Amino acid sequence: MKHHTLFFRILSLGICLSVVLFSGCQAEDVGSSSSGNYVQVTIPPGNTFEQTAELLDENGICSKEEFYTVCEFYEPQTFTIPDDPKCAFRMEGYLFPSSYLFQKGENAEVVLTRILKAFETNAGDLSEDELTLASLVQKETKISDEMQMIAGTLQNRLDSGMRLQLDSTRVYADLISQSSLLSHSEDYQAYYNTNRKRGLPQGPICSPSVAAIDAVRNPAGTDALYFFFGNDGKSHYSNTFEEHLNAMEKYGVQSLL
Repeated sequence: MKHHTLFFRILSLGICLSVVLFSGCQAEDVGSSSSGNYVQVTIPPGNTFEQTAELLDENGICSKEEFYTVCEFYEPQTFTIPDDPKCAFRMEGYLFPSSYLFQKGENAEVVLTRILKAFETNAGDLSEDELTLASLVQKETKISDEMQMIAGTLQNRLDSGMRLQLDSTRVYADLISQSSLLSHSEDYQAYYNTNRKRGLPQGPICSPSVAAIDAVRNPAGTDALYFFFGNDGKSHYSNTFEEHLNAMEKYGVQSLL
């Protein structure tokens, strides 16, 4: 009997340690694995709120609808999340990309607080605008080494009063306009599509990685106002629209979406 008690104590300790370790660092694997009544899930960088809600649902942790409801009304105790009625999903951008160990059938609020704790540890000092910009950087390149340059270029466009004109924001507006979780009474294209809206979109469009967050904290010093991802597998930057057009003609444009 003592041996069984010791085994379960060790098992419980291992689970607790795993939860702390997984939720406090960024993970490389994408997907999920299970052991008994516990499931390890990984929220990848660039995931939208709805993708993460579906991931939790598919792995039997909590339902997509329950998670959405908790996220809309939960108030963190140690930092503030804006309550903007024009934002599609209040927790968009705050579901920190990492690996987590959850119990199947977990209470949705427990799941959310654990994810928000990881966000606070890694990005809790970011303003809403900085988090939004980091989410754009995440969607505009998958290459970490390019993120500072992307961040610097986007900041230049914002500072000059230019529209960002990012396809990633148009695609996001299209996706949330079709979401089963939303009432569709809002004009999300007007709020998020930066081809129409000046400045930043209404809020973040995905969960940014540590690299994207660091890029916004320390953007590259550049005069570039334009960029695109070429068919040569590289991002190209230009200071003028004419240079931008010439570069696109030379290298071709590859969509990242």
